[in-house]
Amino acid sequence: MHEQECVLEGRKTGYRSSINTLLDVPASESILYSTRKDYAEAHYQYFSNLLQLKQQATTLSEDDVYYINGLLKE
Repeated sequence: MHEQECVLEGRKTGYRSSINTLLDVPASESILYSTRKDYAEAHYQYFSNLLQLKQQATTLSEDDVYYINGLLKE
């Protein structure tokens, strides 16, 4: 994700310097937002799968829920 943010900033700088076209900036923004969405979905799926696995194995505890809750706040 950091890489995509750097690409976007580079495109903006390139546009201001007339190196890139106006279309390059929105395209880079779109890729960045898509990357952020995919990252958030992967985190959600990981936490959901972890909770389901622990529940199925009957090892889900209150501490697990607090742990995941803490990770989600970061």
